[in-house]
Amino acid sequence: MSWGLGGTEVEAKDVIGSGAPLDREAPEAEAPATVNRRAARALSLWWIPGFGIVAGRKALKEIRWTGEQGRDKAVRAIIVNSVVTAVLAAGLLAANLSGNSGTTQVTAFHLDPGQCYENTGKTVLDRKVYARVEVVRKISCGQPHDGEVVSTWDTAETWRDHPSDDVLDDRVKGECYKRLTGYAADLWALPEHLKLMSLYLTGVSYLGRGDRPAVCLLQGDGTEKLSLPLRQDPAGRTPAQTTYLTAVNAYEVALSARPQGDNALIDPTGWKQYASGMAAAARRERDALRAGSWTGAAGAAVNVVEADAGDAAADWDRASGSRDPGVIDRYCGAAAADAPESAARAARRALGLAAGDAPLLA
Repeated sequence: MSWGLGGTEVEAKDVIGSGAPLDREAPEAEAPATVNRRAARALSLWWIPGFGIVAGRKALKEIRWTGEQGRDKAVRAIIVNSVVTAVLAAGLLAANLSGNSGTTQVTAFHLDPGQCYENTGKTVLDRKVYARVEVVRKISCGQPHDGEVVSTWDTAETWRDHPSDDVLDDRVKGECYKRLTGYAADLWALPEHLKLMSLYLTGVSYLGRGDRPAVCLLQGDGTEKLSLPLRQDPAGRTPAQTTYLTAVNAYEVALSARPQGDNALIDPTGWKQYASGMAAAARRERDALRAGSWTGAAGAAVNVVEADAGDAAADWDRASGSRDPGVIDRYCGAAAADAPESAARAARRALGLAAGDAPLLA
């Protein structure tokens, strides 16, 4: 005799050794284990950030106790949802630092010239430059703030080569000083506690990238907040003031590019080249002041500054023409002393410019 099992004819036999006939009725099949509902739900809703991670972990705990199926679903839900959550978080961070969404939390690389900020003390990975940068909060320049942006530019457009980090540092500092004189030409009118700072990509950061953004910042030393914007309106100056500031600022920009070695005894070649450039800068200052139109007391005061520039040019020439490190160092020091602050202060006072203390922006 036979009976049907799943559509197949199976012959009935006695159990060996028992002498008893095999039960003619088919044994009842064992019910399959159910799939954990939480695991299935976690996988089906993989696109909801965080949900698959939490639900998948809870499902794994339940499966250990109940013996249900679905462990593979729970694990896949955790993995897939972790990726989704991470991608979303990265997108939100990038959007937060885009500077285009109106958010106040950005880095200096996302600020525009003239914008003011306050420091937060926090750092983030800025995906615009792929570097870790401090977060600042954009704020109105009419409110107390820590600093403001002087200029932003792409160093790749200014310098086509890829200099070492030391060379790049000197270049950026010099460029920031030059751009500062266009932002606030009357440097003596700036608060005494300011620092001229810069942010830029080092060689490691810009390797393989076409752009190399840089930012110039005017920032306080932390002792007090700035209460007013630092950008100056050139329309508020007289022609004589503009002529004077243009002449002396050009010399100050050249002066700021001093070699890294403290003196000519350490780096005679660097200081010899520096002296040559400074001699030319001093002559340009002298000639620009000589060509200016001065009236009254301003004329006499500016004539003193003009004469000092001529003396400085002569000493810079002596320094650049020597091969002796000691002589180079001596004449470089003499050239620096040829332009005393007292003469500059007298000229500024006669021209109606701020005549307090000279700025310390290094």
